[in-house]
Amino acid sequence: MQLQKQMQEAPQEFFSAAIQVRQTQTNKGRGIFAKQIIPQGSLIIASQAVVCTDDPTSENVEALFSQIEPTLTTEQREDFARLQKSHGPGICSAFSTNAYKTVPNLQSSEKVGLFLKFSFMNHSCCPSAVQLYDGDQVYVITTKIIFQDDEITTSYLHGDNFWWVGGRQNYLKQFNFTCDCELCMYQETKSYIDLQVKFDKILKQKRNKQQLVILNDVYMVMLQDLLSHNFPMVDGFYESLIGFIEENNTENCSQIIKSFIQILKKLSVSHKPDFAILVKVLILLKRKNVIEFEELKQLSYQFELDRIGQLDYVYRKFKKQVERIGMK
Repeated sequence: MQLQKQMQEAPQEFFSAAIQVRQTQTNKGRGIFAKQIIPQGSLIIASQAVVCTDDPTSENVEALFSQIEPTLTTEQREDFARLQKSHGPGICSAFSTNAYKTVPNLQSSEKVGLFLKFSFMNHSCCPSAVQLYDGDQVYVITTKIIFQDDEITTSYLHGDNFWWVGGRQNYLKQFNFTCDCELCMYQETKSYIDLQVKFDKILKQKRNKQQLVILNDVYMVMLQDLLSHNFPMVDGFYESLIGFIEENNTENCSQIIKSFIQILKKLSVSHKPDFAILVKVLILLKRKNVIEFEELKQLSYQFELDRIGQLDYVYRKFKKQVERIGMK
């Protein structure tokens, strides 16, 4: 609960003394960098949106900002001026490029907000920090150890996990850049593409009982192959996993889930699956009395603690499913 405590005790506006905004050495403009070693799980930014709306039209954004502008501090005005310098004059230019959806974690209604200091953080599909929202408040937490002079990045992606590089790049076009992070480069390699093709083929195959015996062995080899990759992520993975669990007996499911748990443990916080996906798997495992059910359940809840710092949101959103699998 250390993360939740940090968020509760943080001031409304907080910018850690361990970080700074400075120019990047690439074409990304400004970014946020570490001035010293920062431990994993550290709160580095807390900020309230200067504009937050569930109807982000140009007229609404401009009207809201005109009401709020007189109340901005000198520091907020300076930050906004720097955003304008990077993205063009006017609130709408800054808003269209730097606004974030505030729905993913702690609230139920979808809004879009502009957070000034946080807006200087650049994107990576392998981010070193994650943003957590509570209403119009954002908290930025490091997801790994950050070393001095390292740029601290976050992910602009939300909702789906975007394991497919093409899907991520299409989504990121709205931000006017092409991501060249480690994950995107890795998913262009031949070894990764070959593995993705194998998963695509097995998804399309129709299986009778005789074929399933053979394909189980093939699938287990593929899971071990996936585990050997730096990023054990392929598009369609969860679809294939659920299909094999539905069709197999308890013993075979147990073997598959053992490999699945190993894969999950290797994923970073930002790449871990949505709770909704894990709930589907857990319900199937409970129905089949698979012994690894309890281990996967505890792991699933821990992912949400790592991602959002508390479980109340999960218990509310997935109330019926949680009743079926049990609470942490």
